[in-house]
Amino acid sequence: MTNIQSTVLKSSIGSEAKKLRTSLGLTQEELARNTEFSAKDVSLLERDMPLPMDRRLNILHELWVREVHSKSWSIFRPLL
Repeated sequence: MTNIQSTVLKSSIGSEAKKLRTSLGLTQEELARNTEFSAKDVSLLERDMPLPMDRRLNILHELWVREVHSKSWSIFRPLL
């Protein structure tokens, strides 16, 4: 992978994380509250700034879990 490809991939992770967070109706503070990290860490991730990998993965995992949960419940909404 070239440096340009690496940069494009890296930058898309932060912007996609922000899109997902906002689509879930979460603030940076609300997302941080559900992880062991701070809103500053969420901001660093979304701006593609340096952030230790464990923090990055934990925040992304929390977003993924929330997205899966919201989509799984949407399947049953027509039945309620």
